[in-house]
Amino acid sequence: MKKKLKNIPSPSAQELKRHLKKWNTLRNGEYKEQEEALEKLFKAFPTNSSLSDVLAKVAVLNTFYSTGILAVSRVAQHIVSQKIDEHLKDGDPTLVRKLAKVKMNGGKERNFYSFATKYCSFHNPEAYPIFDKHVKNVLSHWRGTHIKNFKVKDLRDFPKFVKIIRELQTKLSKGESREFALKEMDRYLWQLGGEGSL
Repeated sequence: MKKKLKNIPSPSAQELKRHLKKWNTLRNGEYKEQEEALEKLFKAFPTNSSLSDVLAKVAVLNTFYSTGILAVSRVAQHIVSQKIDEHLKDGDPTLVRKLAKVKMNGGKERNFYSFATKYCSFHNPEAYPIFDKHVKNVLSHWRGTHIKNFKVKDLRDFPKFVKIIRELQTKLSKGESREFALKEMDRYLWQLGGEGSL
């Protein structure tokens, strides 16, 4: 994967804006429409105490983002059991780890870290940046050059991941009329690291 990112442009506000424009036309607007559908769904079901509400959010998010969760009902039950609403509202970064670690039927624990960041992000997009393999690849490529050095494993420690993203957000927003939103940062990084986007 490192070879594929060899010609990746340096991070800049100009590049970010270019990718935000491009986002609206990807797959004839399909990604934009899916994201808007998810935003509506999470606004329609803002709390996480009803299993049927959480199940709908988990199922649709899993489908649109291809998060690979086969036991959707088990994950939804886990989310309800965690009583997360106040933590989400407060932007508690430790919540991601609690949601990510799910004990499956049979007792084996699975780590749905990327899914957990997405689930939290759709509830509180200004507190929870999204992690996935594309974001990981771009940040790993830039570490030590365009952003401070870090261990790749730090990206899977959500508080550390937030710190890395915030540093990049501050750097890109410098001299701009407003700070770029975490959702905009995600669209930019995802495109840079995604297949077919370079």
